[in-house]
Amino acid sequence: MRILAIDPGTLTTAVAVGDEKNIEFYYEVNSEELSKRPEHLFEIINSLDPDLVIAPSGYGLPPIDLRKIESKYRLAALLKYSDDPEIKELRFISFFLNNIDSLKMPVIGLPSIYNLITVPEYRTYNRVDLGTSDKTALAILAGVVYSGEDVERLKRANIIVVELGAFTAGIAIANGEIIDGVGGSLFPIGLVSRGGLDTEIAVLMRRRIYKRDVFSGGLRDLCGTTDLEEIRVKCPTAYDRYIDDIAKTIAMLEVSIKKSSKIRDRVKIYLSGRGASSMIINSLKEYGFDEIEILPSYYGRPHIKRSVEGSLLYGLLWSGVKNKDILYVLGVLRGYREMKYYKDLLIEKLSSS
Repeated sequence: MRILAIDPGTLTTAVAVGDEKNIEFYYEVNSEELSKRPEHLFEIINSLDPDLVIAPSGYGLPPIDLRKIESKYRLAALLKYSDDPEIKELRFISFFLNNIDSLKMPVIGLPSIYNLITVPEYRTYNRVDLGTSDKTALAILAGVVYSGEDVERLKRANIIVVELGAFTAGIAIANGEIIDGVGGSLFPIGLVSRGGLDTEIAVLMRRRIYKRDVFSGGLRDLCGTTDLEEIRVKCPTAYDRYIDDIAKTIAMLEVSIKKSSKIRDRVKIYLSGRGASSMIINSLKEYGFDEIEILPSYYGRPHIKRSVEGSLLYGLLWSGVKNKDILYVLGVLRGYREMKYYKDLLIEKLSSS
């Protein structure tokens, strides 16, 4: 079974093809360049001819063949109105979701953290961004790596995964279940994103807020670079804010695990993304976090995106090549919670535009 996974990123997008043993193809491309010629993604897929494709799923799409869903419902996962100028780096995603009917192989969606019914409903109130679908992929990878694919060990696992990319986001796993998340637009500052927007600042902006406002205001804008070592030296106050937000994100998710976990084992903390490094780990140790490491690569490929690995594993688990029970324990296949209120608003707007 050959799985093709697409991991969209604000800076780069990864495409990988793999099976249960290895990754045979890996391609990382500048997302803005891909958006200038989005049909290139279909050229890659057709040339590689995989058995199954894992779609870039934004704020979540159901774990079924998306070719059976109307394109306007697929696009609702992007959570933007059609008159939003959107983000030029990620325009290829809407092109892809609009044109997957041309593919001959199944294309399945990946739920976001919000969509999982193992996340208590009260945590979804006045929330959308508990973590996009690629964060679910990271949680799958972390669960598989930590448990060694042992379902019983997974049921005892308490894990926090923090991704340090263009956005900073975190996911909590308690007793093997994904139970909470902090999305990159919900709170912490990122390499590119400003993080949570103070509502008082939103009022003072006195204009409509667009997607580009979410994808700006981070360390790159504050310091002119995304190199964290350079930021630490030249912009120490911005670096301190970054570390402080990561630590507070971990602390928030630890509270959720303490409430949900029946086993009081220590929480394992994994860091992932381009910002994950020994320097960041050492900075976080000042906050008392010591059970922390960089999320290992399942395939032994440390330089590829972990979220694309998680998406590959999702496809292998979903198709039954690997033990599908892992997805049931994590909560990925136990049910699908729709963002009904937000989706209905978007579908109405899309239909009338």
